[in-house]
Amino acid sequence: MAESASHIYLVEQLSNIISTKFNIDSLLSYIDLPNSKYKPQKINDYIPDYYYCSDKSRVIIGEAKTINDVICKHTIEQVTAFLKKCSEYNISVFVFAVPWQLVNYSKGMIRKICRDNALNVKYIVLENLRDVKND
Repeated sequence: MAESASHIYLVEQLSNIISTKFNIDSLLSYIDLPNSKYKPQKINDYIPDYYYCSDKSRVIIGEAKTINDVICKHTIEQVTAFLKKCSEYNISVFVFAVPWQLVNYSKGMIRKICRDNALNVKYIVLENLRDVKND
């Protein structure tokens, strides 16, 4: 499936911010972009937009959603799968990239998923990301 300009923009921002914030060499990351040589593997039937794992103890999983794709059952199931995967590691973080209009909704959604599934996972919802028009 071809990705929209909005989704590609959010994945690029997600990757850049993770690389900078966590000092990660992008060559060790799996990123689901059209020009990426190495793509992330499935996690419980879902492919994240970003995946990094080092020495089996640290994982970072990132997902980007456009303004039209956040509020749906599929996203809740997908984010739940990624949070559960993060919970299997000693050091982990889930990073969610959404347009700025959906930051508060997304934080609440992740808190509810963690509470409902008894997950203690660090997560970050990226703020101040714009929505790209003309998809």
